[in-house]
Amino acid sequence: WAVGAGAAPALLLCAIACLAALPARLQGRSALLTRLAEQWKAPGSAKGPIGEPWSGTTGGETPAVDYREIVMPMLIKGRIGVNIVKGERKISRVLFREAFNLGWRVGDEVVEVNGRPIADHDALRSAVQRAINAHKKKRAPIRFRIRRWSPMNSGRGMIRMSKGKGFDHVVPMLDLIKGFVQDFPVALLMEGSLEKPGSRLSARAARLLDEQGIVFKALDCLDNSSNPGAAAAVAEMTEDAPLPSLYIGGQLFGSGRALLRLRGSDELAAALAALRPGAPASPA
Repeated sequence: WAVGAGAAPALLLCAIACLAALPARLQGRSALLTRLAEQWKAPGSAKGPIGEPWSGTTGGETPAVDYREIVMPMLIKGRIGVNIVKGERKISRVLFREAFNLGWRVGDEVVEVNGRPIADHDALRSAVQRAINAHKKKRAPIRFRIRRWSPMNSGRGMIRMSKGKGFDHVVPMLDLIKGFVQDFPVALLMEGSLEKPGSRLSARAARLLDEQGIVFKALDCLDNSSNPGAAAAVAEMTEDAPLPSLYIGGQLFGSGRALLRLRGSDELAAALAALRPGAPASPA
């Protein structure tokens, strides 16, 4: 049947009422529908219908968008230290470790330079050149305001590198995965998802982290729709180490069956304790 969007909440509430009359052993399903109903709000409320962007306090941006400031007190070999996607304001490659440590990441989109809004690629190039010239004369720091994809929570979950319709940007998958393992304290490169692992080893690696209460993010290297080329990129990055691969603090901690020896050992806890809270890992 063709049902209008406005009728959906009413249908959902009707389903809840019907389930309320079922035996107690089925009440779990009613509770699930109740939670779904709480998430479903009419357009114009704090949250729109499920799947729509949240307006909230982010000016209409999706919750996954975050704004940050990068301050460069000095140039790196006379440069900013990043490459820009042709025709865009987006960072395609971080060239130097110093630039990474200052906060630059692949995929960052520059929206301001020294407080001035940037409309397009040409405006960005001109603004950067002006900022470099001013820095050379006055030694004043160069300030960038960037927009970055950033998960709203730091809990356990999956990360996707594209929208699920193939590769939709020009940033190399290898760079994206390097950024992924560097930006999350604990990252698991696995076969399949956390809900449906693609191998016993990946399932056991995820279970091991869960059993020890470790919060982590995971990437499905077999999902060629959302992460095209991920398996090949990981093989290059780990020198053909078997999946799953566990990264802690941006460094490869273990791969394949070697991860199973961590059960009952103190190695994992020691590696996590070595991380400085809030400090990004440096690239290898």
